[in-house]
Amino acid sequence: MEQHLDSLIKERKNIVVTPSTVTKYSDEQQTDREVKSLEIARTSDLRITELLNHNKNSLTLSFCPGISVFQLLEQLHLNGDDESIFKILDKLACDMLTLQSSSHFAIEVPYPFAQKLSEIKEVMLILDQKKPYNLLKKIEQQVVTALNDCPHLPFRDATPKNYIVKNVFTLSDVTSIDDLEIIAIDFATFHFGTHAYDDLISLFFHYIVSETNRAKLIEKYMPDFATDAAQAILVLRLGRFWVRRAYYKKFHPELFKIRYKLEDISFYERHFFDSLEAFNRLK
Repeated sequence: MEQHLDSLIKERKNIVVTPSTVTKYSDEQQTDREVKSLEIARTSDLRITELLNHNKNSLTLSFCPGISVFQLLEQLHLNGDDESIFKILDKLACDMLTLQSSSHFAIEVPYPFAQKLSEIKEVMLILDQKKPYNLLKKIEQQVVTALNDCPHLPFRDATPKNYIVKNVFTLSDVTSIDDLEIIAIDFATFHFGTHAYDDLISLFFHYIVSETNRAKLIEKYMPDFATDAAQAILVLRLGRFWVRRAYYKKFHPELFKIRYKLEDISFYERHFFDSLEAFNRLK
């Protein structure tokens, strides 16, 4: 259980930040994988942080000043600027898919679907969420089978929190949405192969995205959203989003206020529970 919580609780990760650098510590295999992923990403249209140096157990990147895309979207959401939110997510999705489609060779192993579902179940038990736990337990094997059997792309982990808007700290710093310099960070999972819609879900399924915008983005980028495999990855990714936030809220309320202070956690709970019910109906 402690290992599972480590994968959910960000503060436990071995990252040291200074005013000019970010140093990530890991085992030799993971460090090597991330260095290779950064080299692949550098050949794409994505802007990424500069890799300054690395050794077998760590890599050091240049620090990019600015807020995350997620934080910028929160401010746009508060202003009711759905048009700008759509424009940003549309651009990120397009750039990400271009990178993924040319990087199949980056996949070393499948994403650990069964392990991640098991983590979700165990945290739900801690949270005393018996009904969704029982439903996930019922469909778990079908979810894993659907995800193992589908074609895979590298997992970018493209949540808007893994992009920085360079030199932007508040909405008043933005002169033009079209001219934002967005920097992609964290390629630690790029060696995993996952469903093609996994990263799109990570981009689009947040409370700051209106239902109208999400429907337009799904129509544009996810034409096979109704398939078993697509619904299976929706269960997994929304489950990860929800249990992390729910765990923080219950057991680390002060950290929750810092990390998720503006977030509507009920969005993730509602959409995760709905995804469980929807997948169960497919069976």
